Amino acid sequence: MDEEWVVLGDFNVVVSMEEQYGYRTYNASGSREFQDWLFDIALVDMGYEGVPFTWSRSDGRDGIKMARLDRGVCTTAWRWRFAKASIVHPPKFHSDHCPIILSLGE
Repeated sequence: MDEEWVVLGDFNVVVSMEEQYGYRTYNASGSREFQDWLFDIALVDMGYEGVPFTWSRSDGRDGIKMARLDRGVCTTAWRWRFAKASIVHPPKFHSDHCPIILSLGE
């Protein structure tokens, strides 16, 4: 894809088992489908600075569950144009998701 665009948000899926904590199971097929979708439409994960898990909740029975459900992805054309751009995950405060901050670095 030659277009320049970026998408930030809650994709409600993790890319790997390391992106979750406190779960008894791991949805490998869901992760693979998400990875395939990113590959098929030529999006790259922008990475992040800050807290590793963007969502967390305690259900009282099994303890706390955490996952990196929120992320920024972009086309390579967008990444080339905004090479200094970065994603920051500050700690959450009013939601079960932490904010996602996109800095263009310019």
